[in-house]
Amino acid sequence: MRKSASLLFAFSLLAVGYLLGSTNSLSPASLWAQDDGNATNAVSQDTLDKIAAARNALQDAHDALVSEGLYKSATKGLNPIDILAGGVNAQADLEAGVGVDPGTFAALYAGLAIDEVAEQLGRDAEGRLTYKKRLIQMYPVTRIQKLYQAAGVVTEQNQF
Repeated sequence: MRKSASLLFAFSLLAVGYLLGSTNSLSPASLWAQDDGNATNAVSQDTLDKIAAARNALQDAHDALVSEGLYKSATKGLNPIDILAGGVNAQADLEAGVGVDPGTFAALYAGLAIDEVAEQLGRDAEGRLTYKKRLIQMYPVTRIQKLYQAAGVVTEQNQF
């Protein structure tokens, strides 16, 4: 009797394990890094006004840097860190193959390259973005740190 009870218990455990495994009832939820399109931003009008004022100030600083020859973007739109840092020549950086700042890197991958840069973009065998068949990379960490320091974002209490 003891042997048959042990066998019945073992069979029951095996059956329960099989059922739980086949129904994925104990599996963790699947996570996806993609936007589900349902995100909503409930931003107050006051905050929207402040964002518009910040964008206008960035646009004014951008225009001043361009007129002084200190800023040459490879992408459409404003790049806040490059502007706050006093300008970057992203097109020259692409040509030299020395990497680009994080904002330019993200904008290029988002399809926001200006026309003359977009003509030279491609993909390598691994799907990574290239410029004139050279892999586009971000600046070295030390240059990114200097860029943020120049922008006044990094403080003594907030070092990398």
